[in-house]
Amino acid sequence: MSGSTASVRHEPLPLGVGPGMSAFARALRTGAGDALRFLAAPPRDDEGWIHYLESAAAAAPEMPADLVERLAERQEVIGAGAQAIANARALGSGALAVVTGQQPGLLGGPLLTFHKAAGAIALARRLDGVGGKRVVPVFWLASEDHDLDEANRAVLVDRQGQARRLRVPLEPDGRSLMDIELESQEAEALAAEVRALLPETERGVAAASMAADGRSGRFDKACLRALLEVLGDSGLVVVEPPVLAPQVGATYAWLLDHACLLY
Repeated sequence: MSGSTASVRHEPLPLGVGPGMSAFARALRTGAGDALRFLAAPPRDDEGWIHYLESAAAAAPEMPADLVERLAERQEVIGAGAQAIANARALGSGALAVVTGQQPGLLGGPLLTFHKAAGAIALARRLDGVGGKRVVPVFWLASEDHDLDEANRAVLVDRQGQARRLRVPLEPDGRSLMDIELESQEAEALAAEVRALLPETERGVAAASMAADGRSGRFDKACLRALLEVLGDSGLVVVEPPVLAPQVGATYAWLLDHACLLY
């Protein structure tokens, strides 16, 4: 308005207070609450973290050399970067891991996916070297998930500031996300819609370009390309189900053969 100065109110929120915060999140942030009976709060200082890391190192089994090499090779194939390759090999030398993960999602998935990955990277960097321990970030890309209805959605804020939901015309048929192909015409239509929705700012153009880069191929790989494009060579080691198959195949087979005994 003419003759007036706009102002923004700034009010710090106490620790543990915020919109939509669960009892678990509040207890973990404040260090108090009934939820801590089920999950211990993270340490508050380096001394606490040293004890925590030493306990984790004592309980961690040694990783098979062939699995370490497959992980390292996979980072190179997907273009995760030199730091990710080095971190994958470090897991074979006793490095500890901050692990998170999510199933693949359209255009990389919801912000939650990126927040999880960024959180793992930040905590691993915070702990790397504490007590002499090597710590690396790991992301489990749960591409064996078959919930296409949940994965096949993305929400963007358009040029008018309105939330718009996007999806590609795929029907769930029980297959895992890593077995679903994005046809070129479907992916190109999605990329065109993203370009039309987003403003022509630097970030809007970059996001539209990222959508176009994943035009065709497997659903999970399009998600992975978006994740790596945003995070860059952050050292995040991406783990996918096929990489672990030689180690866990026998366990999966037993679970399938004895599923009736588990329920």
